[in-house]
Amino acid sequence: MDKRRRKLILVGVALLSLGIIGYIDWHSRLLLSVSESSGSLDSLFGSSGSLDSVFGSSQSIDTVKHATSVKAFRLRSPNRHHQLLSDYQTTAGPIGVSAAVASDLRGALLDTSSYLWNIGKLCEPDYGVRIQFQHNTDKVDVLLCFQCDVLGVYHNGKAVARKDFDPARPQLVLIVKELFPDDEAIQSLVSRRATQT
Repeated sequence: MDKRRRKLILVGVALLSLGIIGYIDWHSRLLLSVSESSGSLDSLFGSSGSLDSVFGSSQSIDTVKHATSVKAFRLRSPNRHHQLLSDYQTTAGPIGVSAAVASDLRGALLDTSSYLWNIGKLCEPDYGVRIQFQHNTDKVDVLLCFQCDVLGVYHNGKAVARKDFDPARPQLVLIVKELFPDDEAIQSLVSRRATQT
């Protein structure tokens, strides 16, 4: 093997190593930022199997249960995870959600079987839909990423948790298709992703 080829291989290995180190550093910072904002990694992965770990508190759950106003928004893509709700840009909405659809949303989001427990995906969600539940002045926003089936929950504008919603995907896809009938990207969503079994 000549020196030039060996040098190219060494440069390639070095670049690959730097990429891996960069990813590990990014992922560690992501976990640390979520841990610092929520107090524990349980809120990121929801290891307890309770809705408190999905919504951050019983107050948030009560807001979703008793919301007098439910609205839907489309988010600009890419829309990676932010600690503050105000950092997201919307492209459509607010759209008033009917009582029937709001009931379907509550049914999906407040059912513990809608979530995967004791695991966490290494993807960085690209949230496309935001659902806002409001009761009095209390607001809970649920952001949905259909690329990796992860939702982010915000209580009064601050991130409180992320959770994998793979089991609820079929129901949530139907709901968002109803909410955004003229949105091509939403209408192209399938009930099951190709990587799901």
